[in-house]
Amino acid sequence: MAYNINLAGSDWATIRVRDAETCADVETDVLKWVKFSGSSWSKDSKGFFYSRFAAPESIKEEAEKDPNKAGKETEKLEFQKVYYHRVGTTQEEDVLIYENQDEASWMFSAEVSNDGKYLILDTRKDCDDLGLVSYADISNS
Repeated sequence: MAYNINLAGSDWATIRVRDAETCADVETDVLKWVKFSGSSWSKDSKGFFYSRFAAPESIKEEAEKDPNKAGKETEKLEFQKVYYHRVGTTQEEDVLIYENQDEASWMFSAEVSNDGKYLILDTRKDCDDLGLVSYADISNS
């Protein structure tokens, strides 16, 4: 299972993966700089899709040392991206699935369809609904 941790009352989250059989967190699976995102698992349960921003430059160094500093971040959020994370790998190995460098304020929510064949991308501008829905066939991925 994947779960989000928010520290110091922040909207910033860290996604962790917990082994359902051992109830222990998987140490490699620590995904930072997540905001306004959940996780949507692939049909084979080998990984999941999620959205994140680049680490904020104003606190990046401090927050890497002390995650409680993440609650102090106030920079404008721009250029959210969608990634695929395979369980047992580090965040640096995540695969960039989607980004839009022309629309800084657009945010994305990626969900795998119930049958596992499609990745559905819901696009919002800031926190407003744009009504843009895209999909990609991931049945052969």
